[in-house]
Amino acid sequence: MRHKLLSGFAILAFFILATGPLLAAPNATIYLAVPTPSPVEAGQMLNIQVVVLNTGSVAWKAGEYEINAEIFDKDRNYLISSDFVLGNTPVAQGATAVLNVPFLVPVSYSGAYYIRINFRFQRETLAKSDAYFPFQVTSLGVPKPPTPEVEIHGNLSYSGSYSPRRVGNSTFNINMNGRAGDKHTFTATSITSPNAALSNNMFTYDYGGRFNATAGDTVGTQYSPLTFQGTFGRGFAGEAIAGKLRISAVKIQTRKPQEGSAFSNGVFDQYATGFRLHNTFTPFLTGSLTYGQLEDTEGSLGTPGPTLTPLRNQGWSTDLNYRKAGLSLSASAGRLGYTPDSRTVSEVIDKAWQFAGEYSSFLSDGRGGSLQANYQRAGSQYFALAAPGIVRDRETADSTWSHTWDSRVQTVLTYRNYHNNLARDGTVPTVSNTYAASTVNLTLSPMTRATFLLSKFKIGSTGPAPFSDNESSVFSVNLSQQMGKTFSLLANWQDTRYQDRVNLASDLTTQSVNLGLSGTLRGGQSVSAGFSKTRIAELATGFVTITTSANGNINLWIIPSKLSANLGISRYSTHGTNGAVGNQSMTYTLGAKWAMNTRHSLYLGLNATDYKDFVFPQASYSEPLLSLGSTWNF
Repeated sequence: MRHKLLSGFAILAFFILATGPLLAAPNATIYLAVPTPSPVEAGQMLNIQVVVLNTGSVAWKAGEYEINAEIFDKDRNYLISSDFVLGNTPVAQGATAVLNVPFLVPVSYSGAYYIRINFRFQRETLAKSDAYFPFQVTSLGVPKPPTPEVEIHGNLSYSGSYSPRRVGNSTFNINMNGRAGDKHTFTATSITSPNAALSNNMFTYDYGGRFNATAGDTVGTQYSPLTFQGTFGRGFAGEAIAGKLRISAVKIQTRKPQEGSAFSNGVFDQYATGFRLHNTFTPFLTGSLTYGQLEDTEGSLGTPGPTLTPLRNQGWSTDLNYRKAGLSLSASAGRLGYTPDSRTVSEVIDKAWQFAGEYSSFLSDGRGGSLQANYQRAGSQYFALAAPGIVRDRETADSTWSHTWDSRVQTVLTYRNYHNNLARDGTVPTVSNTYAASTVNLTLSPMTRATFLLSKFKIGSTGPAPFSDNESSVFSVNLSQQMGKTFSLLANWQDTRYQDRVNLASDLTTQSVNLGLSGTLRGGQSVSAGFSKTRIAELATGFVTITTSANGNINLWIIPSKLSANLGISRYSTHGTNGAVGNQSMTYTLGAKWAMNTRHSLYLGLNATDYKDFVFPQASYSEPLLSLGSTWNF
């Protein structure tokens, strides 16, 4: 029965992650921001090259994270913020992202200013830079000082962890930001983790906003939503800008594991090539034309097998986008040819369409709302270039309506519908799912906010086994209470019910409660604590699993701006009513960070875990884990 319970955990994970607190914690550290050029002339564009380290427990996908810059005067009074810039490459745990934030300097600026960087993950602010990065502005009419011929900044960092029970792991990061004269700017990053087999090298170059190029191990494509989008691999990309016209090209090689027949196991290569023309017809209307080609090379396998048929995809897509006065409309159409590498098989042609729209209208007091809608259809033989799983064989529609009634009440309604197997092929299952959710945000007082969520998700499949017909409903309440100027309290209660009409033994109910307290004390000290409890009941057997966790953490400045320490303790336990599940762990954390100077810092951490398994005592262990880290800015 435990396997059914574990499958229930997997099913419920989607809803808990989508509607409740994040179980896997994303986090980021902003290492470096280099304003270039500096000094910059008032009214000119300032490019801020930023290096961000993924210090959380989850990887960042392309499009999930973004940064912007806050501008402060010489006395560090806030002035204005730049637009957010979206990250378009995936970033693994322990890896870094290098982004460029453009900021148009107002013509009234003159003298010394500072920049502070914000980092957001899935629209939630996770980190702000501890440092305020300086830059100078030359006022209009004042001769600009000569720009250095070559200027390079960057950092070198090392992090490692060692434990008697595990093989040690270490990661080296090298990041450089530079410029040559006024127009040539570049960034370079190298990440190497020998024990984790991770290596990522990237180089980007920009010539005065007229030409840019990228080369490296994780070059990404973000061309058309229907054809050439969403793949990453080793290669290069470049773009030339001539007035309103942008011409770009990309060439990528990806290598994926492939389990073939009994005669062929190994890897195969994919080569993706793309070109795009993008034109700004008016300030409100833009359009693009994309061509892409993807090849699978069976010859890259040591022993090609009969089940691995090389193929070649090539196709075109067009996109139109209109934005003006709260209205946004877009339309995309794609035509793709799928050609198995055999002269005896004819080419298969299929098409896809996508339409999207958004309209928003708000009054000066903040009242108003927005409506978003999207529709997409792709034929059963439509293999999207480089990312076939994104659009192949589906019809999907979704919409979101949000309205702010006044300063205290906001409602959000969401609806999504999806189904595949448009050709009604009886040899494969037809899957359909529907998701609907209603959210109400209330501002009960200037210090108290509440959110109520009710959602239902239904999925079913017909045709060949395995069949599926199940639905889940979620109701959650979130409360946030600001206590004074320094402390905040978060509380969440959630009830989830899962019903499987094919396998009644899988029916589950889940209730969970989460509490969190955080605050900042004088001198930059901070404290946090959390508690959570989850009860999962299997309806068919009456089996109940209860999981509890608690944690506390405190950050102290032992020597202001020099030596900081982190102390933490956490406890996790789970047990089942029939004794088939039962374990607990205690973890103690001690860390210290020493800023030797403005450029160099060291980190030392000790983590001790005591794990006890009451069902399988032989699996119990006690483990110390030592972590080391160092960063040098230049």
